[in-house]
Amino acid sequence: MHPHVSLEYRDAAAPHYYLISDNQSFVDAFNLFMREIWVGRTNVNTVRTYAYALLDWFRYAQAEELQLEDVRRSNIVNYVLRLQGAANPQRAKRSPSSPKPGSVNEHTGKKHLPEGYQASTIALRISVLRRFFEILIAEGRGPATSPVPPAGRGFRPEKNQIRYRRISAFVPSPPQRSAHAIPEALLKRFRSEARCARDSALIECLYSTGARAAEVIAITYEDVLWKEQAVFLQTKGRAVKEKVAASRIFFERLKVYLDERGERLRPGDYIWVVRRGATRPMTYPALRAVIQGMNRRFGSNVTLHDFRSTCAVQMARNPLIPLLTIRDQMRHTNLSTTQRYMDSGRIEDFSLLQKHLDDDSHTSLPIVESVEYDQDDLATIFGHINERGSE
Repeated sequence: MHPHVSLEYRDAAAPHYYLISDNQSFVDAFNLFMREIWVGRTNVNTVRTYAYALLDWFRYAQAEELQLEDVRRSNIVNYVLRLQGAANPQRAKRSPSSPKPGSVNEHTGKKHLPEGYQASTIALRISVLRRFFEILIAEGRGPATSPVPPAGRGFRPEKNQIRYRRISAFVPSPPQRSAHAIPEALLKRFRSEARCARDSALIECLYSTGARAAEVIAITYEDVLWKEQAVFLQTKGRAVKEKVAASRIFFERLKVYLDERGERLRPGDYIWVVRRGATRPMTYPALRAVIQGMNRRFGSNVTLHDFRSTCAVQMARNPLIPLLTIRDQMRHTNLSTTQRYMDSGRIEDFSLLQKHLDDDSHTSLPIVESVEYDQDDLATIFGHINERGSE
């Protein structure tokens, strides 16, 4: 029986995810890990990520007939090698007409996802395993020492969350990706060619607020501040909601959408709901499907996060907006993250350079004739050099 994760909510003090397996040792260890992660009240989506990352390791360990107390460093090396050489099963969902993995999209300039696992995914798996074995050993279980090498210098677990940017020698550091803005012409199509009022308002919300997908679908009626033209968002990992600015166009389109729904919303009601069947809150897969549908129409590969990046990059291009204001709007924990968008804004804004290069009005530079040197002078200079070289 392959172990799998089932979603089961019992009470506020218990984790959401439980391992179902015929190996009781695996079940106990998994639940021990999830309880310690959950006790810090980590974001539910993050807990889910940790659960599935650990699940993949348990499946590997079961296939290799490994017991937790027998895991050695070599087993972790073999696991990483398997990940590096394996195809990501999520890529198998591509249709025959899908672009070649790793190819560059002509509309966005972005690469399509590769066939295998990305370095950041492998880094996350290893970081989860490191934390898992730390917890296991602290409880007197598992191997005598951790089979996962320590993270690089500067690794400091904080608030029970796993930082996987600093990883072990098993995995090369993920490349530092620059922020990617959606090209202007393509962004205009996304903002103007949605097929319904809801999707039109959703696109404008993603773009103008710079919100993450999970933050957008969690917006409730009382989160919308009509007079201030602002929205409260539940930022990942933070206890209270934070206010961000939104565009006038967003509020105009939101009003059209809510009028079209024809329901009287009350505090606590979700703004975004599915269009078919009974009224129920919109989910992440449903929001992602909206963007994927438009990608198929436009031949692009835009992601939900690209709208957030575009919002930040375009603010960074405006010299009147201070860096701290951009950080507050994007709700970055570290100012260095915001700086990445500032750098990207400068790198991607080639418009002034292109205008200069395409301008034919520049005065032609005079042609300078080459200077003829006296041969005796050259012989005097280079002759001495040759003499030194032969000594």
